[in-house]
Amino acid sequence: MKPDPHPPSANLLATLQADPELLQRATASQATSLTVTLEFDSTGRGRIDHPDWRDRQSLPLVAGASPVVQLDEGFVPYRPMVGPGKRSELETEYRLVGMLGSGGTGVVYQAHQRAINREVAVKVLRDELAKDPLARQRFLLEARTIGSLDHPNVIALHELGTGPQGELFYSMKRIDGTSWDRSMDQMSFEENLDTLVRLCDAIRYAHSRELIHRDIKPENVMLGRFGEVLLADWGLAMSLDVDDSLTTGRAAIGGTPAYMAPELAAGDTAAQSILTDIYLLGALLFRILTGHPPHHGENLLDCIRRAAANEIRETSIRSGWIQVALRAMATRPHDRFADVAAFADALAREKEHERSIDLLRRADRLIRKVGTDAKHQDYGIVEALIREALDAWPGNREAAETLAQLQMSHARAAAANGDFDLALNLLAQAGQADSELSARIRGQRDSRREQAVRESRFSQLFTQSPDAGLMIRCADGEIVEANNRFETLTGHDAGALVGKTILELDLWPNVDVRNRFVEVLATVEGAVDFETRIIGRDGKLLDMS
Repeated sequence: MKPDPHPPSANLLATLQADPELLQRATASQATSLTVTLEFDSTGRGRIDHPDWRDRQSLPLVAGASPVVQLDEGFVPYRPMVGPGKRSELETEYRLVGMLGSGGTGVVYQAHQRAINREVAVKVLRDELAKDPLARQRFLLEARTIGSLDHPNVIALHELGTGPQGELFYSMKRIDGTSWDRSMDQMSFEENLDTLVRLCDAIRYAHSRELIHRDIKPENVMLGRFGEVLLADWGLAMSLDVDDSLTTGRAAIGGTPAYMAPELAAGDTAAQSILTDIYLLGALLFRILTGHPPHHGENLLDCIRRAAANEIRETSIRSGWIQVALRAMATRPHDRFADVAAFADALAREKEHERSIDLLRRADRLIRKVGTDAKHQDYGIVEALIREALDAWPGNREAAETLAQLQMSHARAAAANGDFDLALNLLAQAGQADSELSARIRGQRDSRREQAVRESRFSQLFTQSPDAGLMIRCADGEIVEANNRFETLTGHDAGALVGKTILELDLWPNVDVRNRFVEVLATVEGAVDFETRIIGRDGKLLDMS
């Protein structure tokens, strides 16, 4: 087993606080999104490196030698390269065209590669770091780490080389786009979430190679104009394989304080694992949701202190999304998601929950719109939306409760419309089969059935009676039925009579007889044993009672 490349006292926060000059610089520096590192050479001596402190060169900060594997530069080939606007008499492999961006350790240029005749991106170690052994080691490590990865969401490295002045550089695929931090605030939540999910694929792949990134942040993610999502800047990557000489021996700890996991701020490499990257992914989700990274401070030192204590910004957001982010950013690593797959699954579940909630909102808006005038089809549409919401998220209790309430309302409307069977079926679905309402509707249904049976029996007797008969509804004088004998005796078509009123029939010998009949019919009691006369088909008067 290889020895730990970091001395026992290697602690980013403690190192800053132990050196008066560094303490003053950290207090005077703003808490930006730049990366800060604590690096050690082969003797165990180290220094704090920050992009804003370029005038500060190697400074012994930590005593206690610790063996460090040195990367051999002898295998790095020479490649002729000329800078922007410069001319060279020699054959030049790389001609730098213009600067694309810059970071803590290097400057990225657009370049033309002569041998293949293609446009590439070239990252060159900064001039002020060109003769710095630690910076060169870190740059070589980054190039060789990227070169060892083959994934569509990791930027492809073409070649590592040295230029005419001995400067280290590596060429990589040219991405026509911008970094995520410049686009994040203009992107929709769904677009940012999709970017995070694709970033998870790159981290999951790295973890399968026992490699952790340790500096995942929007500034290190490139977005191509054709939809590419590429994770860059692997300078702080660390191998978890003790037999891997590529990164186990790298002598640097650190990260970006605004996004740091507590174990990164403390510099505890023994505690750093794939769960450290899980924290950083959660920090990205926090940034998407709130518009800010999780840690902030009055200055760089304060921000690192807050990161070490895992003091996360207060937020008024209470959605399921923020709960996913906070779980990923738990102080104790074992309280976080177990791996990237678990984190990605949580994102997928929350997306389903969000869709379920949105469907429920649509259902609520629709039922409010139709209000008390809701028709059967309106209830059907709303119920379909709620059931779709439950399909997306079976555990959506609000949707389940809303469905039960909707079924109760629909049942009442159906009962009022006389559709008792539908009402009872809806109450059963709502778990109200034994309720008082259900019992009342069941009684109404049974009473109607009994009434229908009685009317059916009476109708049969009435139709086949030897006496002529006309069945009239007392309330409005409408003819309900005329039997066969009445049709034979009067000559009037029974089918033509049904639905007409007494006033519309041409059966009366005079108006007075008709009006007297209508007057008596208005009182059920007065109509008992009442006699009248109508005109038969032969013109003769017929006595009726």
